[in-house]
Amino acid sequence: MIQNGIYRYAHEGMGGGVVEMEVKETPTAFTFRLLKNTCRYSPAHIDMLFSKSDRVINKKKGGRHPMRFCEGYDDWFVLYPFQAGIPFLFDLVKD
Repeated sequence: MIQNGIYRYAHEGMGGGVVEMEVKETPTAFTFRLLKNTCRYSPAHIDMLFSKSDRVINKKKGGRHPMRFCEGYDDWFVLYPFQAGIPFLFDLVKD
């Protein structure tokens, strides 16, 4: 579905900043590893998602954190850290 690599969310409001995480896809799950969070007023849902560890595993079936993809595009996804709440658009970092 998506490419493995580093993805970035750019926070536009209140001081800006970025959230970067490494994403790895397996046949059954996605693994997120937080690399950087420089948001001055950090999105609370991202903080809560990584509150216990800098690594989160999200199962593809029955996962707690819904993800949305667009057919034909493998360089971005939308993450909903909780069932209801703010969606976060993550783009693949291309060097």
